Amino acid sequence: MSNHRLFGVFLLIVATFVTPRAAEAATFVVVDVGSATLFIEALEDLPNSGDPTGWTANGYDTSQDNGKGDIHAGLQDGNWQSGTHGVGYSDNDDNTLVEDDNSIYSIYTRSEFNVDDAGVIQSMTFEVDFDDGYIAWLNGTEISRSSSAPATATWNANSALHNSSETGTLGPPIDVSAFTGELVTGTNVLAIGVWNISPGSSDITLLPRLTLSDQDAPEISLSVTRGPYLQLGTPTSAIVRWRTSVATDSAVRYGTSLGNLNETASDGTETTEHVVPITGLLPNTKYYYSIGTTAETMEGDASDYYIHTAKGPGEPIRIWAIGDFGNGSSGQRQVRDRYYEYADATHTDVWLQLGDNAYNDGTDNEYQTKNFDVYTELYRNTVTWPTLGNHDGHSADSATETGPYYDIFTLPRAAEAGGLASGTEAYYSFDNGNVHFVCLDSYDSSRAVGSPMLTWLENDLAATAQDWIIAYWHHPPYSKGSHNSDTENALRQMRTNAGPILENYSIDLVLTGHSHVYERTFLIAGHYGASTTWDPAIHAIDSGDGRTDGDGAYDKGWTKAAQDGAVYITAGSGGALSSSHGLDHPAHFYAVLNRGSVVIDVNGGQMDVKFLRETGAVDDYFTLTKGVVTGTFSKVPLGARKEEGDSHTFEVALLNPVGAVTYQWTQDGANVGPNSGTFTIANLLISDSGAYVCAITDEGGATMTTPPVMLTVVEVGALPAAEPFALLLGIVALLLSGAAFIYGRARWIGRKH
Repeated sequence: MSNHRLFGVFLLIVATFVTPRAAEAATFVVVDVGSATLFIEALEDLPNSGDPTGWTANGYDTSQDNGKGDIHAGLQDGNWQSGTHGVGYSDNDDNTLVEDDNSIYSIYTRSEFNVDDAGVIQSMTFEVDFDDGYIAWLNGTEISRSSSAPATATWNANSALHNSSETGTLGPPIDVSAFTGELVTGTNVLAIGVWNISPGSSDITLLPRLTLSDQDAPEISLSVTRGPYLQLGTPTSAIVRWRTSVATDSAVRYGTSLGNLNETASDGTETTEHVVPITGLLPNTKYYYSIGTTAETMEGDASDYYIHTAKGPGEPIRIWAIGDFGNGSSGQRQVRDRYYEYADATHTDVWLQLGDNAYNDGTDNEYQTKNFDVYTELYRNTVTWPTLGNHDGHSADSATETGPYYDIFTLPRAAEAGGLASGTEAYYSFDNGNVHFVCLDSYDSSRAVGSPMLTWLENDLAATAQDWIIAYWHHPPYSKGSHNSDTENALRQMRTNAGPILENYSIDLVLTGHSHVYERTFLIAGHYGASTTWDPAIHAIDSGDGRTDGDGAYDKGWTKAAQDGAVYITAGSGGALSSSHGLDHPAHFYAVLNRGSVVIDVNGGQMDVKFLRETGAVDDYFTLTKGVVTGTFSKVPLGARKEEGDSHTFEVALLNPVGAVTYQWTQDGANVGPNSGTFTIANLLISDSGAYVCAITDEGGATMTTPPVMLTVVEVGALPAAEPFALLLGIVALLLSGAAFIYGRARWIGRKH
């Protein structure tokens, strides 16, 4: 959005309101798009008496402001001008154009209308389309303001946040019936000021409607207008949020079986934005839920309304990452549908939104129509963890944590879900399974060395003991798609300033968006310069494809080390799609101009990553491993039947093992025997009978268990031909318990303890 300047405009509309008969229900629109108005682009406060809102009063003399407005030949002469709503420029819905001269801060408007008998007016609504912030007054009393309006209504104030006009579509009616007492019989004034986010903004607009009625405001029926959606999930808690059409108290009923929601979390505060924490849950457990008031259930107690609490380090997790998706396109829905089909019954444990989650400006309405309305089913049962994109940031402010993005999402600022407290929702960390996730703000927080965000990042990484680390933010450090990481500051600074910190703490995977393509690097480290400085001999830790059916997985080992390599992915084609820089960054193994999303499965020491197209095809895939030992059994334990007093030896061994291994023998689940591949029991007793298993563990915790074998000890003389029979039983037991393990290859998926 280019920058232009905006001054204050005031409108004057003259209308006639006829007092309705008491027996009739009458509604009158007294100010509307197309109504006559007065407006001015002020160059100083009006009047110049220390009260910047004096111009909003009924009976105000506009002639005292002659010469205080902007002057443009043929459009404005520095005085209050006559026109019709809407007023503005560059939004294609303005009936009265003001001059676009890079100097407009605000526009003031005054609209007069007549009421024959103010005493009969029972209700009043206000509707408006605006860009970027507005304040409305009735006869000098403020009746409505946008969240983006400046705190102080001076002529040269800036709107606090950006709000994109809906191109002639007025917002939903705002009930301002509480101010009907401000109406007077005779002439009334609706004064509205509209402010730009900066004096160089590319557009400004104001389209209002004020409606009066002699009847009470119609009762709005209670309904859910957003959600429910899940936030801030941990192994023992989650937050359920939803929005309603009218303010009520809040209640979430939940339980582990449908039709038996026997627990309740509630909040007695009446609100339309419901935020209900649920605590005391069990890890890795599915809870069904419903939402509503303390008196009634509105939605839920159905199979797709559930919370699956976060998992511990020993459990596999599914992650879905999607960037630059919220544009409302058919492509966005195709990417969504292919993931739903791919996931099928597999629960999505972590949903990462990589920024530009709602185009074009991240407004509340855009989040509704291009995000919530598209992923309604997923939101009901999947916790999402977003990062701020530049488009989301148009209407949000990270320093104050304000705007739709920060209003909509509840994110961990105090380490509520693991990691180290950041003190802000702009950047944060959390854990799920054996993965530590780090979300950074590459748009609106300082990216400078030594900044609060990067200082927190280093401290957070130093504190985590999780096996895997995944970091994500919006601007890609390596891209030649629709953006160029060599020349654009945000991209370059994340590479040069955040990159070394991440790689010094053994980052494994980085996910970004912004560039509307899919790109994936080799396993790399230490490349912080422009693409022309790439040297594969120095920067490529593994220059293979990372595929188990190709050059082999990228194996990092269990011992974390600085600069041991990471894979960087640009996944900015979840809805948007464009490229203009050649898709030829030398650090990339794969780059393509196709829509899609990233699917990640983590199971112990293995991370499988796929780029899933909007067609359902998997265009790219690779595997990262840690502590994966691949071996062939050269010996497996054999079972037997033996007499008391005899001895028996169990043996297990790997052919050419990779890494050091340890052994733990068990009898019927109880630990027995030495830390050795050979376990001999001398002078057998009847109590030594049982099922014997050996768990073999690599140095990082990767464990594989042999099939159970039976040892049966009988009284002396009970075996007429002990040795041949014992050998036969041993062979049969081996075959029945999984003889395929004898010569088959086994992948050990490690889990660090």
